[in-house]
Amino acid sequence: MSTNIESLPQYTIHGEEVVKENKYVLNIAGCTRNSETKIACSTSDNTISIYKLNDSWHKLSETKVEEERVTCLRFIPEKNNQLCYSSTNGSIEQLDLRVGSHHVKKFLDTSNKGKEEKPILSFDVSSDGRFICAGTEVAGGDAFLLFWDVRSAKLLGGYWESHMEDITQVVFHPSKPNHLLTGAMDGLINVFDVSQSCEDDALITSLNTESSVERLSWIEQTSDGDVISCLTHPNDLQMWRESDSKPYAQFSREEIASAVNLKCPDTLYTVNVHKHQPTNNLMLLTGSNSGDSDWFRSAVVKEDSLRSVSQFIGNSQIVRDSWYDDKNDVLVTGGEKGIVTAWKPQADLPKSDSISTNIINKKDTKLKGTRMKPY
Repeated sequence: MSTNIESLPQYTIHGEEVVKENKYVLNIAGCTRNSETKIACSTSDNTISIYKLNDSWHKLSETKVEEERVTCLRFIPEKNNQLCYSSTNGSIEQLDLRVGSHHVKKFLDTSNKGKEEKPILSFDVSSDGRFICAGTEVAGGDAFLLFWDVRSAKLLGGYWESHMEDITQVVFHPSKPNHLLTGAMDGLINVFDVSQSCEDDALITSLNTESSVERLSWIEQTSDGDVISCLTHPNDLQMWRESDSKPYAQFSREEIASAVNLKCPDTLYTVNVHKHQPTNNLMLLTGSNSGDSDWFRSAVVKEDSLRSVSQFIGNSQIVRDSWYDDKNDVLVTGGEKGIVTAWKPQADLPKSDSISTNIINKKDTKLKGTRMKPY
């Protein structure tokens, strides 16, 4: 068993802000441009709050959304004054933060024409800022991927044959604007080249998780190709490459709990996977939904091994979402006490602040095979 996994640093609180008392922070998005970081978060009362994050939190604006539930937030890449949000009313709206969160555009499904609305669960903006893609709940028997031109807000078309159930995740590749990753309740992870003229030609590969997809991350690697991380609704972690027929590494909820030294696996929840820029490691965020809501830890995912790393000292809530600023090595979390927290690494903490190491190795799941299609 290999143990030469470079550890992540301990993270301690850099700054904390109560967004809404007795409300959950459900979604977080961030963007850093010209040394200025802006954070957007939505709470369970459908309020979107905007902050500037430097050495402290500074609230810029607050917008009450009158539509149905806010489901996703995204900044337009390299434009930290342009924020988009989706809701279950089937639209995406763009805010201009330079003028007090003024609504400037609305991206509508103009193909509806009086038909059943398609509630949007997830969306993303391509890395070149040109296109928006949104994933919907099943409507009229189909789950849709809808595409818009960001500049004109014109609906460009859609896909509706590649997923059979609610589409929970839509993620553009961080540097290849035509490559799109989607995941759904049907257990499929699909990879598309959206520059192709039709859905059949666009579908590069389909990966069957045999579960339900909750969170996807598309992570660029310097070697061996890009990696796809998938967190499932049962709180399992799967690691994929596009050419895999099975995940090259897979960790059950029980195995993750063992790696991070949580005695009761039933209380474990997973939050997100981020690439820790300084060490080039993948960081899995986990917590406990038992009475110890302050229990929050990270683990390193490296090849087919999972290793516990550290506590987040001072966490006070069950965490619901996170965003990682790879330019400044700052992690932002939000959760069920209505708090957003900025975390920064702190070197040379006393050894008593570290947690013990437990390495889970999964070499037996590293299998290769042909690409799978959903039809």
